[in-house]
Amino acid sequence: YSTQGGGSAAPDTSVVMAKTGNVAGAGTYYVAVSANAEFLNGYGVPVSGGPAGCFITSASGVIPNAQSNFSTPEYLTTVPVSTVGVITVNAGDAIEYKCTNNDNGYFLYLTNLTLTAILINNPSFNNPD
Repeated sequence: YSTQGGGSAAPDTSVVMAKTGNVAGAGTYYVAVSANAEFLNGYGVPVSGGPAGCFITSASGVIPNAQSNFSTPEYLTTVPVSTVGVITVNAGDAIEYKCTNNDNGYFLYLTNLTLTAILINNPSFNNPD
């Protein structure tokens, strides 16, 4: 599964930035996400901001230990963000990339976001019968 996305998160909010369709096969998926992150003030001007955190999750609420935390330092207003991990989901669930903007004054924007999920372990394929 592969999807492109992006979006914005207001100060002190959490937002789903990308989401696959419902997966057909239950199992463990390798997930890789890359994006560019920036913080903008109310006038759309890039600023140093943060912190923020983005993580791989599922629509049903499964949260693996796959998270990226970041801020944009002064004089570098756009930073690359990548998150890699594995997640086990049931058939019909969707894999999501969610970001929490912990900055209390600036909006978080993710652009050029790509999420790729590859099934690496399907329980029905592991049965030798």
